Amino acid sequence: MIGFTYEPAVIIYNPRLMPPGTQPRTHLDLAVLLEEQPARFAGRVATYDIERSGFGYLLASQDQQISSQFWRLAAAFGRVRARLSDSSPAILDSVASGELIMGYNVLGSYAFARQAAGARIGIIVPDDYVLVLTRSMVIPRTAPNPDLARAFVDFALSPAGQRVGAGPSALGAIMPDSAGTWTPERISMMGTGVIQPIALAPVLLVALDPQRRSRFLTTWQEIVAPGRP
Repeated sequence: MIGFTYEPAVIIYNPRLMPPGTQPRTHLDLAVLLEEQPARFAGRVATYDIERSGFGYLLASQDQQISSQFWRLAAAFGRVRARLSDSSPAILDSVASGELIMGYNVLGSYAFARQAAGARIGIIVPDDYVLVLTRSMVIPRTAPNPDLARAFVDFALSPAGQRVGAGPSALGAIMPDSAGTWTPERISMMGTGVIQPIALAPVLLVALDPQRRSRFLTTWQEIVAPGRP
């Protein structure tokens, strides 16, 4: 299995509704902001519905492993009755329109591309830690055209293929010293947080254990969305 993109999980905000200097720069900053101003943010913050979104669950489970502030932030989402969504584009649309003030754990590739296209959103690459996802490719043993598949993998990792990721697609180039806007070096400079790649490794299967997943989702539901269907 081979990763070929570099996509951070970011916080987005509407610049008209969050003046310069008031944006949270860390996960703890975000929790404190929501705790201190619940009326301002009531119903106007969004994150993934991790029961419906596999990607959202992946990010939440990684957050929980890395951050001692995870459940505090979850409780803050519950306090402001955060809106739960199953897609980054839906959150981006609502933040850009001003319906929402902020969105949490939005996929950076979508956010960067939307901002470059003129959407009125600000993007925060956190200063404490940054989860980074990489899309992956695998050639099955039963692939009918393995040579063609290998050629595509070679292209995706080549300088030309990485320029596609570092260009308008905003998928992010994973290879160091790639040419383009969205390179690992450029994205890392947008914040001071420790980069935490989500490794393509068997450890990811731990979060998929049925009992562990059920406990996690039950706790999340009780804290973030009590009483909501």
